[in-house]
Amino acid sequence: MFVRVRKRNRARWSRPLQFSVLALLLLAEGRAEDAGATFRIEPSIDEVPANHLKFYLHFSEPMERGSVFRYLKLLEIDEQGKAMSEVPEPFREVELWNEAFTRMTLWFHPGRQKPGVNLNVEIGPILEEGKRYQLEISRDWKTERSTRLEGPLEKVFTAGGIDNEQPDPGRWGSGYRVDSKGRIEMLIGTREVLDPESASRRIEIFQGEKKIAFVVENYQISFPCQENPESSFRVVVDPRLEDLAGNSVARPFNLDLNEHPDFEERTKPVVLSFPRKIVIPEGAEFPGLPTEKEKE
Repeated sequence: MFVRVRKRNRARWSRPLQFSVLALLLLAEGRAEDAGATFRIEPSIDEVPANHLKFYLHFSEPMERGSVFRYLKLLEIDEQGKAMSEVPEPFREVELWNEAFTRMTLWFHPGRQKPGVNLNVEIGPILEEGKRYQLEISRDWKTERSTRLEGPLEKVFTAGGIDNEQPDPGRWGSGYRVDSKGRIEMLIGTREVLDPESASRRIEIFQGEKKIAFVVENYQISFPCQENPESSFRVVVDPRLEDLAGNSVARPFNLDLNEHPDFEERTKPVVLSFPRKIVIPEGAEFPGLPTEKEKE
């Protein structure tokens, strides 16, 4: 006895079409591998104190390491952005990476930035008040997979005045904004730019017992609020919190104990309670930002 079996219709691709699809997939994979890494620098502010200590170089993927300072250069530039001269020996040439090799701490040499120290006397300070500078990163610096960096690879900034003042959390202010979609953003103004990595490690924010994640950018700390914005929150500041010049809540960076033998370094955290009662219009400044006099 014979049984007839009906075969189901099967979608068949022609051989040329199969090759075309495979070629497109391989091309897309190749383009993804060839895509360059992105890059940014913190702090993002355009003016830093003349005794500024460090920048943070952030990369979207792990970078090549070893002898990286050949890819870095600091130039003094004029008002039109034209290079005038290269700043000699500006960096502390020690590679300091996070565990993922995606963030490098770039130190200006503290011996050049601290008055009275040998290098400061012999070579002079790295930055001079009122002058403009450009930090350059060479495109020859590759990622671990040997791809290039994309986008702008320089930071232009001006050196402001010397900052020898300690950060003072007691002068911080707070408020909140409500956007057009009803989302609430809480804001804390710090009156000066804090070292971004120090701030992320040395500040904790709580609402009740709940620890709140936050973002630090220039003069402000911000975080979303899911609860009543009129309730209070608590900020705990470790005295090791630093500003851009290395001054901490505990002590100034350039403290001379011979001149101030009775100076007492703060060892206990600063605890602040903010009653978030100030509503701030979008785009407006809020308490905790520096006044125009303080900026000068």
